[in-house]
Amino acid sequence: MSPEEWGKQIQSALAKIRYEHLGGKITKEKINGSTAIVVVKAVIAAVDGISTQVEIYLLKHIGEDWLIDGLLITEEIPLKPEDRWSYWF
Repeated sequence: MSPEEWGKQIQSALAKIRYEHLGGKITKEKINGSTAIVVVKAVIAAVDGISTQVEIYLLKHIGEDWLIDGLLITEEIPLKPEDRWSYWF
């Protein structure tokens, strides 16, 4: 599946559950050379109501921009994160 097809499929699935990102607050940030991590406590809405989630963004500095290299969405910051995230916690 191409990235474009994947994007359309995800967008359609989110529309079906009326997903809406209502905002968030950065709770942790750390830069390590050309990589960074940003932890956001976010509020979302869907057909089942309003809830919170933790969004953990792994960023890479390329040129003048910080680009998303990975995203982990969970209910809380994991106690044992995946290897690629572990050095941040």
